[in-house]
Amino acid sequence: MQNSKYLLTSLIFICTASPVLAENNQSRMLLSQTPTHNTELPTPRSLTINSSKPNIALNTGIYEAFDGDETIGHLTAAVEYSWSGNLAFVFEFVGYFVDQRANDAWGGGFNILTRWKFYNHQNTSLFFDGGAGIAEFSKRVPAPDGTHFNFTLHAGIGLKHQINDDLIIHAGLRYIHISNAGLKGSGNRNPGIDGLGAYIGLTLNY
Repeated sequence: MQNSKYLLTSLIFICTASPVLAENNQSRMLLSQTPTHNTELPTPRSLTINSSKPNIALNTGIYEAFDGDETIGHLTAAVEYSWSGNLAFVFEFVGYFVDQRANDAWGGGFNILTRWKFYNHQNTSLFFDGGAGIAEFSKRVPAPDGTHFNFTLHAGIGLKHQINDDLIIHAGLRYIHISNAGLKGSGNRNPGIDGLGAYIGLTLNY
């Protein structure tokens, strides 16, 4: 009789608790299937100074000496690295042809310039640039008392206009100075060329 009471009590407890346990299990299953949201704060990005890829530029132009004795043509390939939105460094590889009073000369050179964009409107921008370089010529430049090796100085103003996402046309005016900086002595051993020129070219923006 005692065993029958225990059995009856157990049956009543199981029948009463089973729906509650089933409901609790179902609630836990629903909670486990509910998507959780990541409450972690995003990690701040590190500052990148050079956020732009380098651009490749090709241009050609001509300089005329102020004294009228020399005319200098050039073909230039350049790599432009943006330091910030308005400042860039330009590395130019230049081929020269110098038409002078005697012994016309061919030459090659390398320039490093800083370029500052001071105006921007839609697809057009204006900039100043300036820098220095070196050049080696096949004949004395300027003739007849110059040297084969010379230093160059450059300063100018230019314009860029973006045609599409990959192509930019650019043009400008630039002052040039060529001399050996006194390496062979002063006076007649350090003649120079000062002139003004114009150029036009294309920039590949990739």
